Amino acid sequence: MLSVVNLPQVIQNMKTLSTIFCILLISSSFAQKTAEEYYEIAKIDLEDENYRHAIKSYTKAIELDDGVAQYHFQRGRSYFLMGEYFLAKTDMDEALFLDSTIATAYHIRAIYYFMTENYTASIADNNKALELSSDDEEMITACYLNRGEAKYLKKDTLGAYEDLKIGLEKDPENIGSLTVMCNVMHDLGKHEEALMSLDTLIMLQPKEIGPLINKGFELEALGKYEEAVEAYNVAAEMDGQEPLVFSNRGHAYYMLKRYEEALKDLNKSISNQPMNGFAYHTRALVFIANGKMDRACKDLEAAQAMGIKGEVRDLIRKHCRQ
Repeated sequence: MLSVVNLPQVIQNMKTLSTIFCILLISSSFAQKTAEEYYEIAKIDLEDENYRHAIKSYTKAIELDDGVAQYHFQRGRSYFLMGEYFLAKTDMDEALFLDSTIATAYHIRAIYYFMTENYTASIADNNKALELSSDDEEMITACYLNRGEAKYLKKDTLGAYEDLKIGLEKDPENIGSLTVMCNVMHDLGKHEEALMSLDTLIMLQPKEIGPLINKGFELEALGKYEEAVEAYNVAAEMDGQEPLVFSNRGHAYYMLKRYEEALKDLNKSISNQPMNGFAYHTRALVFIANGKMDRACKDLEAAQAMGIKGEVRDLIRKHCRQ
């Protein structure tokens, strides 16, 4: 005997099953997003500077496929832009393990090594980045500047000069590298070149006192003491308490035999910074010029105790009782 079919109930059951099937289908489509799709989503976030979101999507891509160098590189780049430098370096290591031809990965890792004072490794990675890069002018310039600064800190002054000169031709207003270049030029005795770079720094940083002090120092190295005093005067107007301004200007006054002005500046410098050995040394020279040997010897002994040697030792032997 045939049973009677409850059609309304059957229809309702079919609707329920259809709904469940659609839900499963939709959830399945979300779950099946590919590594490449996560990578593309991350790229958009990275371009929009949504670094945390980018990192999450890059991480999803890596979880699905950890053998793609670009996934690690781009996540490392996102970490770097967020200031998470160690995590960035870790990703660069993995990216370069998977693909040793990514020039920018070497450069980013070079910056990490520079920041952690591993200058030898920084130079090596910048070398590799330059070797592999042919058309990224911005990165090439950054490599030369970073390598130049690393070489300077490794005491390769001439190498630093050569690298920084190349980099600054492309990026002449890079304040950090310009500052290092001024030190490099001074160490190499290129005082006229240093002055030109300092004038650029003064233009770029009109409220900064440091370039003005260094300008006076370079002018003194060239024997241009009157011009040095003028530079120190501008610096003193900016900061009437900076000890280095007054110790340096005091030295310029001493070289001009303007002893009273020198003594006034040196006294102020020492008052503001009692451990300024250079100021004691210069004040001793002023006292010697004025025949005040007892006071000169006290200042020479103070300068020597603060680590000033060379001429100070010779002056003590010549003028002071042993």
